[in-house]
Parts: sequence; C-alpha cells; structure tokens
Amino acid sequence: MKYWGVAIPGLCMNASELPRLSGLLCLNNPEVGDGDKMGRFYTLEDCAKKHLLTIQTLIKNDQLETHFTLMGMSMGGMILSILGTKFRDQLPLNTQFRFFVTSPNVKELNPNSTAQLFKWIRGLPRNEKNLSPIVEQVFSHSYLKKHPDAISNYARYLSSGGNKQSLWQLIRQINAVRRFKGGPYFSKLDPKSSTFIGGKEDRLFGPKHNIALRNLIPAAVHIEVSDLGHMIHIEAPHFFGVNIN
Repeated sequence: MKYWGVAIPGLCMNASELPRLSGLLCLNNPEVGDGDKMGRFYTLEDCAKKHLLTIQTLIKNDQLETHFTLMGMSMGGMILSILGTKFRDQLPLNTQFRFFVTSPNVKELNPNSTAQLFKWIRGLPRNEKNLSPIVEQVFSHSYLKKHPDAISNYARYLSSGGNKQSLWQLIRQINAVRRFKGGPYFSKLDPKSSTFIGGKEDRLFGPKHNIALRNLIPAAVHIEVSDLGHMIHIEAPHFFGVNIN
C-alpha cells in the first residue's frame, strides 16, 4: 500500500485515536501504545529519529505517494518541526508539513493548564472523576455545548488504559515536552511547504501560541479556526484530509 500521509499524535495519545483515513499512516510516539519503550529519559529529538526510521523504510519500499504530507498534532507538531529541519534532507523532496494545535514550547502554558499537568504527573488515581478536570480543558466550549458527554467519555478511555501508557512512561514523555525549545526549529522551516492550523478556543495552547508560531515563520500558511479546541482530531478531523479548504 502507498501512503499519501503520515501523522504523529500528541502527548499521551495512541495512534488509533487519529482519523482513520485510507492512505494515512498514523504512528505511535515512543512510550505510547505500541511505540518503542525507551527505558530512560529521552528528548523529542530522539522521538524524531524513531519516526524518521519508519519514514525511511516507507521510502525504501516505495510506499509513499508523489505528493506526500507529514503531519503532527500538539507534541507531534513539535516533533515534526525537528523532522522538517534537522532531518529535512532525509525526507522526500516534495514533502508538505502540516502542524496542528502545536507550540514552539510549553513555558507559556496558562496557569490552570500547568496545574492540571502537575496533578497528572503526581500519579493521582487515574479514574474518570480525577481525570475529568484535566480532560475538560482540551475541548473547546463550542464542542462541549454540542457534545456534553465528551469529557466523561475521554476520561473513561484514559482511565481504562486505552492509551496503553503507564504513569512512569507519561512522566518521561512530559519531561521531553517540557525540555523542548522549538524556536530554532520552527524558524528554519520552509514556509512554502508548511501549514499551521490552530484553534481560537484551544485552552491548552491557543491564540498566544498561534501568534508565537506566526512570528517565527510568518510566510507560512496560518489558519486559526474560531470554534476549535485542542482536540482537532475529534472536533475537526477533516483537517487531516489530503486537501485543506
């Protein structure tokens, strides 16, 4: 089978959560789902190297379409910035890069997001009740008005081990994200092949981070969706499609 796209999910996300589209290969980050078990503290650069090996195998086996798109959501977008710069010469020449609800760093997270993140790290019992306040902020208010059960459904999924990630693996992954300084990567991306999609209702990253990305690479395509939250794969999965309109 040939693939027109490869997608990298975000923090704590299993590849199976991303849209299931024909010709789109969704990868698992290290420490999630069937992703490699690193066994030590690692960096997002290490994650990029792991994904590069997969992409190179696809290239070797002639499994990529001529028009190929590499995508990354949230933490996956951070990893994508490394692939699009440090390892750009090892990817197909005509690769397009699509960044979803991402950020050059997490140092500017709002106080509530940071507090919830530390609650998660502390290893509280991962049940629906405790995870619901953490999950709540990743959905837009607009989406929750239409889907009031979204918080409980996703909290239940996480508490049941749906992402196949242990607490210690989560801690290592969060450590990698917190150490990431993406300015030098994002600023060196080719603007002609880079598209950024963010949400005005993204309460995790959102407008402040969208502006930071626009300042780093102003000539790229930047799309800010008015009623979109952080869970773009649930709220607006059509953005993962071949064409963006």
